[in-house]
Amino acid sequence: MTVRSDYNRAGAPAAAPVPPLDRLLRLPGVAATVEPYYFDSPLFDDYERDVERRTGETEWDLAGLALAIGDGARVLEVGCGMGRALVHLATNTKAASLVGIDTSEPALQRARARADAAGVDRVEFVAGDFLAYDPGVTFDAVLLADCTLNGFTDEDVVVTLLAHVRSLLSLGGRVAVSIFDDGAPSAMTHLDGRVVVDSFTDRDDVNHLIIWSMRFDSTTALLHRTAAVPKAVSTPGDPVPCVVSDMNDRVWTPSALSPLFAAAGLSVVGKEPAALDSGAASGAPMTTLLLSVA
Repeated sequence: MTVRSDYNRAGAPAAAPVPPLDRLLRLPGVAATVEPYYFDSPLFDDYERDVERRTGETEWDLAGLALAIGDGARVLEVGCGMGRALVHLATNTKAASLVGIDTSEPALQRARARADAAGVDRVEFVAGDFLAYDPGVTFDAVLLADCTLNGFTDEDVVVTLLAHVRSLLSLGGRVAVSIFDDGAPSAMTHLDGRVVVDSFTDRDDVNHLIIWSMRFDSTTALLHRTAAVPKAVSTPGDPVPCVVSDMNDRVWTPSALSPLFAAAGLSVVGKEPAALDSGAASGAPMTTLLLSVA
């Protein structure tokens, strides 16, 4: 079995699954299918839908993102995922147009459905690699919402991404970056070695277990997570199919990003504090930074 990180394309190293799932997936009775990107798996998509139904969606970054958007603004979100932020901002700001780009077509399908359900017609969702994105226009606001930067673990890749963001800014444009605040890594040490087992119902009303296994190094702020969903077998004794996604993140903070902003020609001009109220890192300090061309 070959396991790839779902953030490989963002520059993160591939890694073996987090213990104890590494041992589970090596058992002779387990047949693992590895998804290279978390949201591309229908089962993980179903899990996220069920979590939303049970707990609601997080809104910690929405107020900070809105601060970057003026009346009539052209807005771009990098890594828009399922459209949570853009659809909210389309209905709660006076932006003229909003574009979201993401690598996951299944996530974008959900985003388009969300926009349709909200009756929003000023939002466009584009599939592709942001670093190769050349829209031929500039934007008044570029957003990196909900810790999107965490999927980029390498400093050089982050600088390259931010420089491309800067190149797409209109004169006087702003960038909004929503991340963990300083102090968060030391407050997240409880994630190291944590195993979480949850249950969910898929789109066919079949119940499943999902197992999360985590490692976190507060010194480097690197978070490695493996998620696995064992599926039911039709015949006793058959191998247990297991869908797996292996994820690497870096918990970026304002202090850690400050030299990278400078290297990309950006500077912080504002800050909107927040707090995370859901998930394994609930209670961690968060913030949205507003940036402009230095």
